[in-house]
Amino acid sequence: MAVLHHEKPEFVPWFLYSDLIGRGFLERELRNMGLGIIYAWTPLYKVECPNVKIEDTEVGNILHRSFHTPVGTVSMKIRTGLKRGTGGRWIIEHMVKDVSDYKVVKFIIEDTVYRPEYDVFYELERDIGRDGVVAAGTDPTPLTKLWVDYTGLERLSIDLYRHPRELEDLIQTVGQKQEEAYRIVAYSPAELVWCGDQIGGGIIADPKIFRKYYLPAFDRYAGILHAKRKIFAVHMDGPYLKSLKNYIKEANVDIVEAFTPPPMGNLSLEEAREAWGGKFAIWVNFPETVFHYGPQELRKHTIRLLKEAAPGDRVVIGMTEDMPPDLMKEGLRTITKTIRRYGKYPLHA
Repeated sequence: MAVLHHEKPEFVPWFLYSDLIGRGFLERELRNMGLGIIYAWTPLYKVECPNVKIEDTEVGNILHRSFHTPVGTVSMKIRTGLKRGTGGRWIIEHMVKDVSDYKVVKFIIEDTVYRPEYDVFYELERDIGRDGVVAAGTDPTPLTKLWVDYTGLERLSIDLYRHPRELEDLIQTVGQKQEEAYRIVAYSPAELVWCGDQIGGGIIADPKIFRKYYLPAFDRYAGILHAKRKIFAVHMDGPYLKSLKNYIKEANVDIVEAFTPPPMGNLSLEEAREAWGGKFAIWVNFPETVFHYGPQELRKHTIRLLKEAAPGDRVVIGMTEDMPPDLMKEGLRTITKTIRRYGKYPLHA
Protein backbone atom coordinates (compact mmCIF):
# COMPACT_ATOMS: atom_id res chain seq x y z
CA MET A 1 0.00 0.00 0.00
CA ALA A 2 2.99 2.29 0.54
CA VAL A 3 3.98 1.79 -3.10
CA LEU A 4 0.45 2.48 -4.33
CA HIS A 5 0.26 5.66 -2.25
CA HIS A 6 3.55 7.07 -3.63
CA GLU A 7 5.36 6.31 -0.38
CA LYS A 8 8.61 4.45 0.26
CA PRO A 9 8.31 0.73 1.01
CA GLU A 10 10.60 -1.35 3.19
CA PHE A 11 10.94 -3.97 0.44
CA VAL A 12 9.77 -4.18 -3.15
CA PRO A 13 6.39 -5.90 -2.68
CA TRP A 14 6.05 -9.49 -3.92
CA PHE A 15 2.46 -10.70 -4.45
CA LEU A 16 0.45 -13.64 -5.75
CA TYR A 17 -3.19 -13.83 -6.75
CA SER A 18 -4.94 -15.82 -4.04
CA ASP A 19 -6.22 -18.47 -6.46
CA LEU A 20 -2.76 -19.26 -7.83
CA ILE A 21 -1.47 -20.87 -4.66
CA GLY A 22 -4.34 -21.83 -2.32
CA ARG A 23 -3.99 -22.31 1.42
CA GLY A 24 -1.52 -24.67 3.11
CA PHE A 25 2.11 -25.29 3.97
CA LEU A 26 3.72 -23.63 0.91
CA GLU A 27 1.59 -20.51 1.23
CA ARG A 28 2.40 -20.21 4.95
CA GLU A 29 6.12 -20.72 4.30
CA LEU A 30 6.21 -18.07 1.57
CA ARG A 31 4.13 -15.58 3.56
CA ASN A 32 6.56 -15.94 6.45
CA MET A 33 9.32 -14.99 3.98
CA GLY A 34 7.49 -11.86 2.85
CA LEU A 35 5.07 -12.94 0.13
CA GLY A 36 1.78 -11.03 0.02
CA ILE A 37 -1.58 -12.33 -1.18
CA ILE A 38 -4.12 -10.34 -3.17
CA TYR A 39 -7.78 -11.18 -3.67
CA ALA A 40 -7.87 -9.25 -6.93
CA TRP A 41 -11.30 -9.96 -8.35
CA THR A 42 -13.65 -9.71 -5.38
CA PRO A 43 -17.26 -9.18 -6.53
CA LEU A 44 -19.04 -6.26 -4.90
CA TYR A 45 -22.38 -6.61 -6.63
CA LYS A 46 -24.81 -9.26 -7.73
CA VAL A 47 -25.87 -9.45 -11.37
CA GLU A 48 -29.43 -10.33 -12.35
CA CYS A 49 -31.33 -10.41 -15.64
CA PRO A 50 -34.98 -10.67 -14.59
CA ASN A 51 -36.36 -11.07 -18.12
CA VAL A 52 -33.81 -13.57 -19.42
CA LYS A 53 -34.26 -17.30 -18.93
CA ILE A 54 -30.97 -19.23 -18.81
CA GLU A 55 -31.04 -22.92 -19.69
CA ASP A 56 -27.99 -25.17 -19.06
CA THR A 57 -27.30 -28.66 -20.39
CA GLU A 58 -24.06 -30.56 -19.78
CA VAL A 59 -22.74 -33.07 -22.30
CA GLY A 60 -19.49 -34.56 -21.04
CA ASN A 61 -17.23 -31.63 -20.23
CA ILE A 62 -19.13 -29.20 -22.49
CA LEU A 63 -21.70 -26.90 -20.93
CA HIS A 64 -24.38 -25.81 -23.43
CA ARG A 65 -26.00 -22.57 -22.23
CA SER A 66 -28.98 -20.87 -23.89
CA PHE A 67 -30.35 -17.38 -23.17
CA HIS A 68 -34.04 -16.98 -23.96
CA THR A 69 -35.30 -13.40 -24.26
CA PRO A 70 -38.44 -11.71 -25.61
CA VAL A 71 -36.46 -10.69 -28.73
CA GLY A 72 -34.85 -14.05 -29.46
CA THR A 73 -32.42 -16.69 -28.20
CA VAL A 74 -28.63 -16.94 -28.25
CA SER A 75 -26.44 -19.80 -27.07
CA MET A 76 -22.86 -20.58 -26.15
CA LYS A 77 -20.64 -23.55 -25.31
CA ILE A 78 -18.19 -23.68 -22.41
CA ARG A 79 -15.52 -26.33 -21.92
CA THR A 80 -15.27 -27.20 -18.20
CA GLY A 81 -13.10 -29.37 -15.99
CA LEU A 82 -9.80 -28.20 -17.47
CA LYS A 83 -6.51 -29.06 -15.78
CA ARG A 84 -5.03 -26.83 -13.12
CA GLY A 85 -3.05 -24.03 -14.71
CA THR A 86 -5.35 -23.61 -17.71
CA GLY A 87 -8.02 -21.33 -16.29
CA GLY A 88 -10.62 -23.92 -15.27
CA ARG A 89 -13.11 -23.25 -18.09
CA TRP A 90 -13.10 -21.66 -21.54
CA ILE A 91 -15.78 -20.40 -23.89
CA ILE A 92 -15.42 -22.41 -27.10
CA GLU A 93 -18.49 -21.04 -28.87
CA HIS A 94 -19.71 -17.49 -28.24
CA MET A 95 -23.23 -16.07 -28.29
CA VAL A 96 -22.85 -13.89 -31.37
CA LYS A 97 -22.72 -16.06 -34.48
CA ASP A 98 -24.50 -13.66 -36.83
CA VAL A 99 -25.13 -9.92 -36.88
CA SER A 100 -28.79 -10.63 -36.02
CA ASP A 101 -27.66 -11.88 -32.60
CA TYR A 102 -26.58 -8.38 -31.56
CA LYS A 103 -30.16 -7.34 -30.76
CA VAL A 104 -30.53 -10.30 -28.37
CA VAL A 105 -27.23 -9.57 -26.63
CA LYS A 106 -28.24 -5.90 -26.37
CA PHE A 107 -31.48 -6.91 -24.65
CA ILE A 108 -29.53 -9.07 -22.15
CA ILE A 109 -27.17 -6.20 -21.34
CA GLU A 110 -29.96 -3.63 -20.95
CA ASP A 111 -31.92 -6.07 -18.79
CA THR A 112 -28.99 -6.47 -16.39
CA VAL A 113 -29.55 -5.22 -12.84
CA TYR A 114 -26.65 -4.65 -10.41
CA ARG A 115 -27.24 -4.91 -6.66
CA PRO A 116 -24.59 -4.01 -4.05
CA GLU A 117 -23.20 -6.98 -2.14
CA TYR A 118 -20.28 -6.18 0.18
CA ASP A 119 -20.35 -9.14 2.58
CA VAL A 120 -17.73 -11.23 0.74
CA PHE A 121 -15.34 -8.27 0.71
CA TYR A 122 -15.65 -7.73 4.47
CA GLU A 123 -15.10 -11.45 5.13
CA LEU A 124 -11.98 -11.66 2.95
CA GLU A 125 -10.51 -8.49 4.42
CA ARG A 126 -11.05 -9.86 7.92
CA ASP A 127 -9.49 -13.22 7.04
CA ILE A 128 -6.40 -11.94 5.18
CA GLY A 129 -5.53 -9.33 7.82
CA ARG A 130 -2.05 -7.91 7.28
CA ASP A 131 -0.94 -10.78 5.03
CA GLY A 132 -2.37 -9.18 1.91
CA VAL A 133 -4.99 -6.95 0.35
CA VAL A 134 -8.49 -7.30 -1.10
CA ALA A 135 -9.41 -5.54 -4.34
CA ALA A 136 -12.79 -5.08 -5.96
CA GLY A 137 -13.24 -6.77 -9.33
CA THR A 138 -14.95 -5.04 -12.24
CA ASP A 139 -15.72 -6.01 -15.81
CA PRO A 140 -13.29 -5.26 -18.62
CA THR A 141 -13.96 -2.17 -20.71
CA PRO A 142 -16.67 -2.52 -23.38
CA LEU A 143 -14.66 -3.72 -26.38
CA THR A 144 -12.86 -6.38 -24.35
CA LYS A 145 -16.12 -7.36 -22.65
CA LEU A 146 -17.61 -8.01 -26.07
CA TRP A 147 -14.90 -10.27 -27.44
CA VAL A 148 -14.32 -12.14 -24.17
CA ASP A 149 -17.97 -12.82 -23.27
CA TYR A 150 -20.11 -12.38 -26.37
CA THR A 151 -18.37 -12.48 -29.76
CA GLY A 152 -14.90 -13.97 -29.58
CA LEU A 153 -11.95 -12.11 -31.05
CA GLU A 154 -12.37 -13.30 -34.64
CA ARG A 155 -16.02 -12.29 -34.88
CA LEU A 156 -15.30 -8.90 -33.29
CA SER A 157 -12.44 -8.24 -35.70
CA ILE A 158 -14.68 -8.94 -38.69
CA ASP A 159 -17.61 -6.90 -37.38
CA LEU A 160 -15.44 -3.87 -36.67
CA TYR A 161 -15.25 -3.52 -40.45
CA ARG A 162 -18.38 -5.23 -41.81
CA HIS A 163 -20.97 -4.22 -39.21
CA PRO A 164 -19.56 -1.16 -37.41
CA ARG A 165 -22.98 0.40 -36.75
CA GLU A 166 -24.34 -2.61 -34.86
CA LEU A 167 -21.07 -3.08 -33.02
CA GLU A 168 -20.76 0.56 -32.01
CA ASP A 169 -24.32 0.52 -30.70
CA LEU A 170 -23.54 -2.47 -28.52
CA ILE A 171 -20.31 -0.91 -27.27
CA GLN A 172 -22.25 2.18 -26.17
CA THR A 173 -24.84 -0.01 -24.43
CA VAL A 174 -22.19 -1.97 -22.53
CA GLY A 175 -20.40 1.22 -21.49
CA GLN A 176 -23.52 2.91 -20.15
CA LYS A 177 -24.52 -0.18 -18.19
CA GLN A 178 -21.03 -0.62 -16.76
CA GLU A 179 -21.13 2.87 -15.28
CA GLU A 180 -23.88 1.62 -12.97
CA ALA A 181 -21.57 -1.11 -11.69
CA TYR A 182 -18.66 1.30 -11.23
CA ARG A 183 -20.83 3.60 -9.11
CA ILE A 184 -21.64 0.68 -6.80
CA VAL A 185 -17.92 -0.06 -6.51
CA ALA A 186 -17.14 3.62 -5.91
CA TYR A 187 -19.43 3.65 -2.87
CA SER A 188 -18.06 0.34 -1.58
CA PRO A 189 -15.53 -0.19 1.24
CA ALA A 190 -12.83 -1.28 -1.26
CA GLU A 191 -9.90 1.06 -1.83
CA LEU A 192 -8.37 -0.92 -4.72
CA VAL A 193 -10.37 -1.59 -7.89
CA TRP A 194 -9.21 -4.13 -10.49
CA CYS A 195 -10.48 -3.76 -14.06
CA GLY A 196 -10.22 -7.17 -15.72
CA ASP A 197 -9.11 -6.02 -19.14
CA GLN A 198 -6.81 -7.77 -21.66
CA ILE A 199 -4.66 -4.92 -22.96
CA GLY A 200 -1.76 -5.57 -25.32
CA GLY A 201 -2.75 -8.57 -27.39
CA GLY A 202 -4.53 -9.20 -30.68
CA ILE A 203 -6.28 -6.21 -32.25
CA ILE A 204 -5.95 -4.25 -28.99
CA ALA A 205 -2.25 -3.75 -29.75
CA ASP A 206 -3.38 -1.45 -32.58
CA PRO A 207 -2.93 2.15 -31.31
CA LYS A 208 -6.01 3.33 -33.26
CA ILE A 209 -8.21 0.77 -31.52
CA PHE A 210 -6.68 1.58 -28.14
CA ARG A 211 -7.18 5.33 -28.46
CA LYS A 212 -10.73 5.06 -29.79
CA TYR A 213 -12.18 2.44 -27.47
CA TYR A 214 -10.01 2.15 -24.38
CA LEU A 215 -8.70 5.57 -23.36
CA PRO A 216 -12.22 7.12 -23.21
CA ALA A 217 -13.52 4.18 -21.16
CA PHE A 218 -10.65 4.44 -18.68
CA ASP A 219 -11.37 8.14 -18.35
CA ARG A 220 -15.08 7.63 -17.62
CA TYR A 221 -14.55 4.90 -15.05
CA ALA A 222 -11.60 6.64 -13.39
CA GLY A 223 -13.72 9.75 -12.99
CA ILE A 224 -16.34 7.76 -11.07
CA LEU A 225 -13.74 5.98 -8.90
CA HIS A 226 -11.39 8.89 -8.25
CA ALA A 227 -14.29 11.01 -6.99
CA LYS A 228 -14.45 8.51 -4.10
CA ARG A 229 -10.65 8.20 -3.77
CA LYS A 230 -10.35 4.71 -5.18
CA ILE A 231 -7.14 3.36 -6.72
CA PHE A 232 -7.82 2.15 -10.26
CA ALA A 233 -5.83 -0.78 -11.70
CA VAL A 234 -6.19 -2.08 -15.26
CA HIS A 235 -5.05 -5.56 -16.28
CA MET A 236 -2.54 -5.04 -19.13
CA ASP A 237 -1.01 -8.48 -19.52
CA GLY A 238 -0.69 -8.66 -23.30
CA PRO A 239 2.62 -9.42 -25.00
CA TYR A 240 2.61 -6.44 -27.39
CA LEU A 241 2.60 -3.40 -25.12
CA LYS A 242 5.52 -1.75 -26.91
CA SER A 243 3.26 -0.50 -29.72
CA LEU A 244 1.01 1.09 -27.07
CA LYS A 245 3.76 2.43 -24.83
CA ASN A 246 3.24 6.12 -25.59
CA TYR A 247 -0.56 5.81 -25.67
CA ILE A 248 -0.78 4.05 -22.31
CA LYS A 249 0.90 7.13 -20.87
CA GLU A 250 -2.33 9.03 -21.64
CA ALA A 251 -4.48 6.58 -19.65
CA ASN A 252 -6.28 7.89 -16.59
CA VAL A 253 -5.43 4.90 -14.39
CA ASP A 254 -3.31 4.43 -11.27
CA ILE A 255 -1.83 0.95 -11.76
CA VAL A 256 -0.70 -0.82 -14.92
CA GLU A 257 -1.36 -4.30 -13.60
CA ALA A 258 -0.07 -7.67 -14.84
CA PHE A 259 2.59 -5.89 -16.91
CA THR A 260 4.49 -8.80 -18.50
CA PRO A 261 8.12 -8.09 -19.46
CA PRO A 262 10.37 -10.24 -21.69
CA PRO A 263 10.76 -13.07 -22.48
CA MET A 264 6.95 -13.22 -22.78
CA GLY A 265 6.27 -9.53 -23.42
CA ASN A 266 8.06 -7.15 -25.78
CA LEU A 267 8.38 -4.17 -23.41
CA SER A 268 10.94 -4.24 -20.61
CA LEU A 269 10.25 -2.86 -17.15
CA GLU A 270 13.16 -0.44 -17.58
CA GLU A 271 11.77 0.92 -20.85
CA ALA A 272 8.24 1.23 -19.42
CA ARG A 273 9.46 3.13 -16.37
CA GLU A 274 11.46 5.47 -18.58
CA ALA A 275 8.44 6.11 -20.85
CA TRP A 276 5.86 6.53 -18.09
CA GLY A 277 7.93 8.22 -15.42
CA GLY A 278 6.23 7.90 -12.08
CA LYS A 279 2.68 8.30 -13.40
CA PHE A 280 1.67 4.68 -12.74
CA ALA A 281 2.50 2.04 -10.24
CA ILE A 282 3.63 -0.92 -12.35
CA TRP A 283 2.42 -4.27 -11.03
CA VAL A 284 4.67 -6.77 -12.81
CA ASN A 285 3.60 -10.25 -13.84
CA PHE A 286 6.71 -12.40 -13.42
CA PRO A 287 6.92 -14.25 -16.79
CA GLU A 288 5.84 -17.79 -16.00
CA THR A 289 7.84 -19.34 -18.86
CA VAL A 290 11.04 -18.61 -16.92
CA PHE A 291 9.99 -21.35 -14.49
CA HIS A 292 10.93 -23.87 -17.19
CA TYR A 293 14.55 -22.65 -17.21
CA GLY A 294 15.29 -23.78 -13.66
CA PRO A 295 16.10 -22.11 -10.31
CA GLN A 296 19.36 -20.49 -11.42
CA GLU A 297 17.73 -18.65 -14.30
CA LEU A 298 14.77 -17.73 -12.08
CA ARG A 299 17.16 -16.13 -9.63
CA LYS A 300 18.97 -14.22 -12.40
CA HIS A 301 15.68 -13.01 -13.87
CA THR A 302 14.44 -11.84 -10.48
CA ILE A 303 17.64 -9.87 -9.92
CA ARG A 304 17.30 -8.40 -13.42
CA LEU A 305 13.78 -7.19 -12.62
CA LEU A 306 14.95 -5.66 -9.36
CA LYS A 307 17.74 -3.82 -11.19
CA GLU A 308 15.24 -2.43 -13.68
CA ALA A 309 12.95 -1.42 -10.80
CA ALA A 310 15.68 0.55 -9.00
CA PRO A 311 15.34 2.41 -6.71
CA GLY A 312 12.06 0.53 -6.12
CA ASP A 313 9.45 3.29 -6.21
CA ARG A 314 6.07 2.50 -7.80
CA VAL A 315 6.83 -1.17 -8.58
CA VAL A 316 5.19 -4.37 -7.33
CA ILE A 317 6.43 -7.77 -8.49
CA GLY A 318 3.77 -10.42 -8.70
CA MET A 319 2.44 -13.52 -10.42
CA THR A 320 -0.85 -12.96 -12.20
CA GLU A 321 -0.90 -15.93 -14.57
CA ASP A 322 -0.88 -19.68 -13.99
CA MET A 323 2.48 -21.29 -13.28
CA PRO A 324 3.58 -24.77 -14.43
CA PRO A 325 2.14 -26.86 -11.56
CA ASP A 326 5.11 -29.26 -11.32
CA LEU A 327 7.61 -26.38 -11.16
CA MET A 328 5.60 -24.03 -8.94
CA LYS A 329 6.95 -24.87 -5.47
CA GLU A 330 10.65 -24.66 -6.23
CA GLY A 331 10.15 -21.65 -8.48
CA LEU A 332 8.19 -19.61 -5.94
CA ARG A 333 10.70 -20.41 -3.21
CA THR A 334 13.55 -19.21 -5.45
CA ILE A 335 11.85 -15.92 -6.34
CA THR A 336 10.79 -15.25 -2.74
CA LYS A 337 14.28 -15.89 -1.34
CA THR A 338 15.85 -13.68 -4.01
CA ILE A 339 13.51 -10.76 -3.37
CA ARG A 340 14.03 -11.21 0.36
CA ARG A 341 17.79 -10.96 -0.14
CA TYR A 342 18.04 -8.25 -2.80
CA GLY A 343 14.71 -6.41 -2.68
CA LYS A 344 15.27 -4.06 0.27
CA TYR A 345 14.46 -0.44 -0.52
CA PRO A 346 16.21 1.52 -1.96
CA LEU A 347 17.42 -0.82 -4.69
CA HIS A 348 20.75 -0.17 -6.38
CA ALA A 349 20.99 -0.71 -10.12
